[in-house]
Amino acid sequence: GDGNVLEAAALFRRAIEHDAGFAQAHAGLANALAIKGQWRLDMTPADFDEAMTASRRALELEPRLAEAIVARACVLSMQGRAAEAEQAFEDALRVNPASYEACFFYGRHCVATGDAARAARQFEAAARLEPADYQARCLLVTELDNLGRPEEARAVGVEAMRIIDGRLERDPQDARALQLGAVLAVRLGDTGHARELVERSLVTDGGTFSAVYNAACTYALLGDREQALTMLDRAVTHGRGNLGWIEHDTDLDPLR
Repeated sequence: GDGNVLEAAALFRRAIEHDAGFAQAHAGLANALAIKGQWRLDMTPADFDEAMTASRRALELEPRLAEAIVARACVLSMQGRAAEAEQAFEDALRVNPASYEACFFYGRHCVATGDAARAARQFEAAARLEPADYQARCLLVTELDNLGRPEEARAVGVEAMRIIDGRLERDPQDARALQLGAVLAVRLGDTGHARELVERSLVTDGGTFSAVYNAACTYALLGDREQALTMLDRAVTHGRGNLGWIEHDTDLDPLR
């Protein structure tokens, strides 16, 4: 959730005060700020500076720390420095080809730059690295659909839904599983399940950007135009959201 990111940043700052030579803490801080920025959670120029400084410091301490390179790549991506971001993602994967985060966030970067084929390859790699993960699979479904590969999209979607339903059995209030599950259920043609999940998501986590944004996507795909626009309006008044992502998010095509 949105709040966890801010808590994580504070914890890493405390760890750095305790031990300024702890590379993982600098990388963790850069990562927390990068994730904050993915959602544009009131990201300030100072946050960007802090994230860049933290990733640089981590890499001075431990030059082959993939997560610090990924954090740097995410910040470059959010700043619109696409070529530098791509170079950094490639560097991270050279250092650690088994980095789920590198593949996942590289995929997200490719979505925001409108490169569906490369995004799909990165999400496929991320899904292979983390068999129990549903987030990369949900994003992969959208990209495979965009690439005109509906059978593959459906197979990946069914697998992702199985993982999500399992998560929600264990924790019925798993906010991210509810949000992505709702969007996925529409894509799989299960509109009843989609409505149930989106309503549960808004009850559980309706005050966050991610909940209302994913609700907008769900309602757009369901054809509930007014409801979708209301949610999108609520999301954007948070002053949040990655504009490149919103512009390239085909879930919102019914509204364009």
